[in-house]
Amino acid sequence: GNVIHNQKLSKFVENMNDKVEKILILLPIARKEEIYNEIQEKFGDRFYVTYSTEFVVEISSKLYSKASAVKYFAEKYNIPMNKALCIGDSLNDEPMLTDTGLGICVKNADEKLLNNDKILNFPYTNEENAVGKIIKKSVI
Repeated sequence: GNVIHNQKLSKFVENMNDKVEKILILLPIARKEEIYNEIQEKFGDRFYVTYSTEFVVEISSKLYSKASAVKYFAEKYNIPMNKALCIGDSLNDEPMLTDTGLGICVKNADEKLLNNDKILNFPYTNEENAVGKIIKKSVI
């Protein structure tokens, strides 16, 4: 059956066009992938559909992502994007990790990031201070 039963949400998204900043949908963990796929199929042509945690699906404007934020700061501080290093663990980090010079995902990252050939896998998790270890390796 159709996953999006709440017509109010679907009508809300359909009527937003490109004005939406971000919609977070909290849902049962067991249904995240199913709901993400359906929302992606229904709205992915007009909106950026992704997810962050085990129970959150995100819908936002295609104009903005974590990658656009990194680009903004790179330009502001005159850093070429191919010199930027980004670290992530969730699917919503993917644009940022693939659009920079070096995108690294931690050991406990989402499977889609771990299997992306453009993203380097790091052998430590968030809980094992992966970010600190990456920074230390990058600076030395």
